[in-house]
Parts: sequence; structure tokens; C-alpha cells
Amino acid sequence: MKTEIEWISPKDKIPPFGTQILVMLGGQGSTDFAKTWERYVRIVNVVIDKTSPNDERPGDVYQDFADDDRDGCFDDYQFYVVDYDKYRFENDGHIESDWFSDAIVQWAMMPDLSFAMEDKKP
Repeated sequence: MKTEIEWISPKDKIPPFGTQILVMLGGQGSTDFAKTWERYVRIVNVVIDKTSPNDERPGDVYQDFADDDRDGCFDDYQFYVVDYDKYRFENDGHIESDWFSDAIVQWAMMPDLSFAMEDKKP
């Protein structure tokens, strides 16, 4: 069975919060003490949380975002992008992540992979 993934730019459609999605995150790294930088992408199964590293109170940046009626304002905010397994199974109410929503290059709804898991049931 073939599963199609439709990648969407966050500039075209804002990804959903609190929902399991796939994201292509763009980053850059250096192996020579910042003399040169190499760009890379990482595709990950995540949840975008409504908390931000800029919150004074949990969720206040999200409220500012929700009240912002400008088109294309998603890139002006940062929210935690958390690996789905940590968000779902290890979440003790304290969200931390090395990635933020402004690193999302493309996103997609999580495809139904239940057919691939059929033979892997415990």
C-alpha cells in the first residue's frame, strides 16, 4: 500500500496546534567552530505546543498569536515543537524542546500508517 504525503508551507496554511503532524525542520550546523555552516533538514513526527519560550505566563504568546489578524503572521511567533512520543507519553506538564515553530519549512498531516503496523502488534 502506498501512502501519499502532501507537504504544505506554513506560509500557505498554519499547521495545527496540539495535533500529531509531520514537519520538515530546517537547521544549520558547524563542525569547525562556526567558521562554516551547513544547512540540513530533519523530518519528524511532532506536536506544536501552545507554549512559547517567550511566555511570561503559559500560553500568553499563543493568545497574542490568536488575536493577531495579519496574514502570514505565524513566522513572527515561536512555539515549542515537541517530538510526538515525548509529548504523548513523557509529558509531565513541562514542555521543552530544541526546536521551535519558526524552523518549520513544510508540514503534513500524519498519514495513516496502521497498515504498516499490522504485523508488529505485541
